[in-house]
Amino acid sequence: MRLSELSPFVRFAAPVRNGVMPTAVKVTDCRIFYVEAGSARISIGELSYPMEKGSLFYCCGGSEYTVHSQGDLTLICLNFDLDQTHCEILQPLPVSVTAEHWDQVPVFFTPVSDSGFLCRHLFLEDGTQIRHLLRELTAAYAENTELSRLLCNTLLKAILLQLHRLRPGNMPPKIALVQQYITRHYDEDITNDELARLAGYHAYYLNRAFRAHVGMSIHKYLLQVRLEQAVYLMRNTNRDLNDIAESVGFHSYPHFSGYFKQVYGTSPQAFRKT
Repeated sequence: MRLSELSPFVRFAAPVRNGVMPTAVKVTDCRIFYVEAGSARISIGELSYPMEKGSLFYCCGGSEYTVHSQGDLTLICLNFDLDQTHCEILQPLPVSVTAEHWDQVPVFFTPVSDSGFLCRHLFLEDGTQIRHLLRELTAAYAENTELSRLLCNTLLKAILLQLHRLRPGNMPPKIALVQQYITRHYDEDITNDELARLAGYHAYYLNRAFRAHVGMSIHKYLLQVRLEQAVYLMRNTNRDLNDIAESVGFHSYPHFSGYFKQVYGTSPQAFRKT
């Protein structure tokens, strides 16, 4: 199979708190872990990675890894296949913790010939650029309808392709630095001149380069990050909408409400009710 033929199947997608085993495991299908809160260390083969808030780990079916949790850990967990071969199995597939039986563990995995990591694993220190897609996917999975399952598969394909763009060595370091700064300071006043100084570029050139690699302007990316965080707060807290708008960096509620309606086609109040 090639990247152009990806047709992933999502088997499980949800936030999980302290849902990792403190021992070596072998997994049957592919996994993605995104750290929402807390910290841990994950070991796979001879490599070990520090998982902090915002970091992401992917591994393919048949992988053996160990997660060492350091206190409370909240992850977005995805279990999936890269194609539809085993789409009749809807429940999460179990992991094996008994090393002597690992050679008997069935592997649900189709190799991708032109991918740099889908046949192995990937660690991103900063995976916040796709946080909004992960949260949208978990929300769709929770709906548990035929249409929402199709949406999950489409969102997962977008995530996997985006991971190829974000993997180390593919995104120019200065553009990645700007993205990282925005995702960590979205609630502050950020100007193009400030980001240009950070990257060492002229502001006009930076915006052109950013658009070329990320697919949108710096301003739109900043608004997207703010809006994504607002949606998360609306779904998971009872905070006042005005307070949410201010906390994610919008200067006024009308500005927030207008942009929200432009993107989601409804007002924040109506969105929260549904």
